[in-house]
Amino acid sequence: MKDAVVLSFGDVLIRESDFHLLNDGQWLNDTIIEYRSSISFALPPELNKCSVIFIPVNDNEDDASGGSHWSLMVFHRPSLSFYVYDSLNGMNTRRARKAVKKMTSIFGILADQFTVHIAPLFVEVNTPIQINFYDCGMYVVTITERLSERLAVRMNDIPDKPGDLSAWKISHSMSPQYVNDKRKEIANLIISLKRKTII
Repeated sequence: MKDAVVLSFGDVLIRESDFHLLNDGQWLNDTIIEYRSSISFALPPELNKCSVIFIPVNDNEDDASGGSHWSLMVFHRPSLSFYVYDSLNGMNTRRARKAVKKMTSIFGILADQFTVHIAPLFVEVNTPIQINFYDCGMYVVTITERLSERLAVRMNDIPDKPGDLSAWKISHSMSPQYVNDKRKEIANLIISLKRKTII
């Protein structure tokens, strides 16, 4: 059975099998998360100079695709803090801690800018809890959007004090229905972009 291409957007190729994951009751895969990130939060070429970096974390323990849970980690360079959002209440904590160890060298955290060896702070943020076992990827997307919107308005007001949660809390008004509506919004956006590329 042919898995037809629905949309080619930048470096992301969305196939029918990926697109169908936007239906209710489906887990998102890395293709959909990568697509959503690519249209809003493309990685800059010089990560070691970025103040804030969003990192989706999957619980997969090897390099093959797979895994069963997504969470979000946000690195805030000025406070040298990793803020972790997990919609299943810490299920991905061990994997996120492993990711922090890898990210410290990638982001240049322990490079020339610091005269002493300082370990980054790992902060688990109280996160809205999903009511099923398939919306974790949607929570990553939705929380990323919420934080991005907030940071766009008040980036200069973000405290540099490590562990200060004043800018990083997520409202528990992020209901399961709101997250489900985001799923539909992404599907509609893909359909809209597909129509534009055909014209």
